[in-house]
Amino acid sequence: MKPIIKDFDKVIRQKRIAILAGREIDVTMIPSRIMIELIDMMDSDNLQDPKNFGRIMEMVARVCQVSDKEITADWLYDNTDIDQLLDFAEYVMEPAKARAKESAVDEKNS
Repeated sequence: MKPIIKDFDKVIRQKRIAILAGREIDVTMIPSRIMIELIDMMDSDNLQDPKNFGRIMEMVARVCQVSDKEITADWLYDNTDIDQLLDFAEYVMEPAKARAKESAVDEKNS
């Protein structure tokens, strides 16, 4: 019997690039660990809790570090104003929000 092979390395995702403080940051790939943490946080309805802001920024920075190791939460705080920071975090988290929304719909339908 011939094996079935599916090469997941060939799955092509649309590039998601952000330009922030003169840096081009590729936020296409969100590591699974971070995606799961973001989805868990979104499911808990604590995303708007100010206490979680630092945790969210840490996760956003970890996504950025996939392409630029120098970007930390402190770097984000020091190189943005609050509006840029919030808009940037929203952009980085869009795929996680979409995935959380899909999961919620799937749970409703089952």
